[in-house]
Amino acid sequence: VLRHGETKHNLNHNSGQAIYTDAENQKMPLTQRGESDIKQLAPRFRKAKIDLIFSSDFYRTSQTASIIGRDLGIKIIYDKRLRDINAGSFKGKSLKDYFAYFNNDHLKRFTQEPPQGENLNQVKKRMMDFLLNIDKKYLHKNILIISHGDPLWILKGASQGLSNEKMSANRSSYLPQPGQLDALQFKNLPFDVQGGLDLHRPFVDKITFPCACGGTMKRTLEVFDCWFESGSMPYGQWHYPFQNKRLVEKTFPADFIAEGIDQTRGWFYTLHVLATALTLRNIGLGKNQPAFKNVIVNGLVLGEDGKKLSKRLKNYPDPEIIFDKYGADAMRYYLLTSTPMGEDYIVSEKRIAETFRRTILTLWNSFTFLDTYAEKKCLTPQSVRPKNILDKWIVSLINTFNQEIINLLDKYELTKAARLLDDFLDNFSNWYIRRSRRRFQKPVNPSEKKEAQKIYSFVILKLVKIAAPFLPFLTEEIYQHLEKGHSIHLNDYPEPDKKLIDRKLEEKMFLVRQLAAEGLAQRAKAGIKVRQPLEKLIIDNKLVAADKGLADLLAKEVNVKKIIWGKKIELDTSLSPSLKVEGTLRDLIRFIQEMRKDGRLKPKEKIYLRYSTGSNLRKLIAKSESAIKTEVSAGQIEAAVKRKEVFLVEREVKLDGQKIWLGIKKM
Repeated sequence: VLRHGETKHNLNHNSGQAIYTDAENQKMPLTQRGESDIKQLAPRFRKAKIDLIFSSDFYRTSQTASIIGRDLGIKIIYDKRLRDINAGSFKGKSLKDYFAYFNNDHLKRFTQEPPQGENLNQVKKRMMDFLLNIDKKYLHKNILIISHGDPLWILKGASQGLSNEKMSANRSSYLPQPGQLDALQFKNLPFDVQGGLDLHRPFVDKITFPCACGGTMKRTLEVFDCWFESGSMPYGQWHYPFQNKRLVEKTFPADFIAEGIDQTRGWFYTLHVLATALTLRNIGLGKNQPAFKNVIVNGLVLGEDGKKLSKRLKNYPDPEIIFDKYGADAMRYYLLTSTPMGEDYIVSEKRIAETFRRTILTLWNSFTFLDTYAEKKCLTPQSVRPKNILDKWIVSLINTFNQEIINLLDKYELTKAARLLDDFLDNFSNWYIRRSRRRFQKPVNPSEKKEAQKIYSFVILKLVKIAAPFLPFLTEEIYQHLEKGHSIHLNDYPEPDKKLIDRKLEEKMFLVRQLAAEGLAQRAKAGIKVRQPLEKLIIDNKLVAADKGLADLLAKEVNVKKIIWGKKIELDTSLSPSLKVEGTLRDLIRFIQEMRKDGRLKPKEKIYLRYSTGSNLRKLIAKSESAIKTEVSAGQIEAAVKRKEVFLVEREVKLDGQKIWLGIKKM
């Protein structure tokens, strides 16, 4: 392709130059330099072995073509489709005024034309019409096309399938200078009648490719449209109506469909179109039926920067690293719960790590507590009748949780259903387990621990079955520890036992937790640690204060001797000498328990404890030796001077302002 040689008009490069696009009224001859530049191109044309020359019939292009045609001995074919853009009412006026009409926005020139003029889409249509016409008519010929700046800019971009936006953005690189010769990069693409790229029928049918076998590759005519075919899936997969007629008609329409939000215009649409067509009258599928009754839509997955995931931008964590660090369940549960259905997901390692700590570790630690303290020979019961108020509450809560999650799943509210798991885990881990520790670690008698274990194992087994669709790998691991044998995913989904649901008890326990939170907040405000026992907590809830079981739970959580009903919630922060002593002993026990943990001792393993301290603290420990032995599982406690000897763990700490050295060994 060649732009005409230089004219006097081209010498004025500022925006004040006039526009001449009228073939009849304006003769715009080439300058001496323009003629010379074209003549110098003659060797290149001879080397290219030009067969045909097509030119715009404007004077400047005609003059350019004549110079080349005489040298090559080729007759010029003039075509009005190669003319310069029709500037309409701006003919003879300045480029500055012309461009101002479009607010200096070349993209607007594609759709907006001046009075009596044409826009760039119209230029594209005639230029591509010319190109496609000669490509078909003059196969395997070397052709020279001579035209003008804007038409050649459009031809060069459109022939590569570029959008108007890309052509507009790259005008400076595609717009040829006067006398500039370029090879046209004409791609084998499906172009519509407007000269634009269109990958649909019938335009795509024209595209063929040479095959290594010697033949020609072309579109399979039997393939109508990929979305049409996906829409026929409910029938095509069963070869309906030629086979499986009864099965398809019995199960149609589908209960639900799940896909990304981008399928609204694709699969979802074509499914309904075909269903509508096939059920205009009842042929067995029913009349006026949809393809599906419910739709579950997920949004797009975006990086932490809110942009689409991109290898170039590296705006997302490597999934393999995420799986290695946190497991697939953490990613799965994060995606399930982080975003309401239909909205976009933000993939963030920080948020996945938080999900891992909050949900995955909490569930796993809940199981390991049972695994650590439970009697291994005790089987998990299939049903329970709890007696303890805490057990009644957690059994009621697991069944309520079961009922609510089924209700939400039946409505396809996946995000809301999945989020219920975190709520239950909070109650289970931060209330039930914490308030049940003594029954496992220091039970009053064997039957108390046996009853606690029975309830605990029942609840955790039911919990992992409920959570299995959301956390498939973790729940499978826990299930195999509890039951062994077949997979958890081969079980029926658990059903709630409505007889065990006590809504009033759940509401009362909720109140107890609120009261406990207020009491602990007052402790923190007073600067008194939780291990320090206090005399009483006054509460403004008569119902809780009068219920011995609930009041006892509240007292233990806040660490007070008694609960009293009054006009407002108030914690008695005064410390008697006996309360101070009790607080000191609890601090001592905590230090020793931490040493046991550092030494990786199992709960049943006995220790030998030696300590060295001042007389006051020594007397206190000696007086409470029996209780300390029980709490820390010590077989022997001895007060002695610190000497060179190997201990499993040693520590020097301060208790009530007094230094004490502690050393433990496994007995």
